Amino acid sequence: MFNRFVLGYPLSWSEEFQKFGHVWMVMLAILVAYRRGAHLGMDMLLHLLPAGVQRGEAIAYALPTAGRHTATASRIAIIAAERGKLRRQASATRRVGTGLVNGTATTIRL
Repeated sequence: MFNRFVLGYPLSWSEEFQKFGHVWMVMLAILVAYRRGAHLGMDMLLHLLPAGVQRGEAIAYALPTAGRHTATASRIAIIAAERGKLRRQASATRRVGTGLVNGTATTIRL
């Protein structure tokens, strides 16, 4: 806020940092809430089943859920890596001079 409103120079990376930070905090909170059993659920029928069936159902539910969370976190990491790679490529290409070669602008990779 200081940079944006006082200096008139907003940070270019602050919004992206906030978005990825929020996603990671949510992912971590999901894991903590799951471990503590704090998620909302409909378990009225589950309590009517025998203890062995309840354990089996808990495992059958936990494995795909863990897989989805892992896949989501992996996809976020891949997207972040691709964005960083594209930024590095864009910053490595600079237009040099104002001359034209065969009617096109000259681009030199540094």
